[in-house]
This record gives sequence, structure tokens and C-alpha cells, in this order.
Amino acid sequence: MPCRADLTGDGVADILDFLGYFALWTAHDPNADWNSDGKINTLDFIAFLRNWAAGC
Repeated sequence: MPCRADLTGDGVADILDFLGYFALWTAHDPNADWNSDGKINTLDFIAFLRNWAAGC
């Protein structure tokens, strides 16, 4: 099963993935809509953090 929080594709959810998501989120990039509700907001950030903290 792929690890969604592994944005760099290196098999681990680490600080590079966190920083990558943070860059997407602050830029309001459509890929930052982590919960797929059509909005980029704090709920997406929290959802990403949960996935990221769970690791790969």
C-alpha cells in the first residue's frame, strides 16, 4: 500500500515530506487539499499531519 504522506517517494515520511506539504499548503496548491473537500485550510494540514505522523 502506498504511503500517501511520502511526497518525495523515498519510502519514508520524514521532514522533507513535511516541508514539501507545507510549501504546497502555503501556496494554496490544489495538491494540498488533503481531505478532498475542495478547500485548502487547516483541516487539510491536520489531515496531512495525521498521515505523516503515522509514518510509512
